[in-house]
Amino acid sequence: MSERFAVIIPAYCQNKRAYYLLQRCLISLKAQYWGDFCVVVVDDGSPSHFAAENLRDDAPRRTVFIKHPQNQGRAVARNTGWKHVDTDFLL
Repeated sequence: MSERFAVIIPAYCQNKRAYYLLQRCLISLKAQYWGDFCVVVVDDGSPSHFAAENLRDDAPRRTVFIKHPQNQGRAVARNTGWKHVDTDFLL
């Protein structure tokens, strides 16, 4: 990826509220006018009906979805995310 910075989002959507918050986050990022960034969403073992991948249409164009088979924790999800980018800055 040739973007200047990456937004890493660890996600564990175990209920409707968490799923809705992730959706709102992605819609907000999609509305950003400064386009020199990418988004990496690491789904940390969410149930299939709340999978982050289901929100692909709400996400910015340069979004990568990564799925962990089981919940491993926020820190592991963040580390997975930064290993998939080559940017100057991480958020």
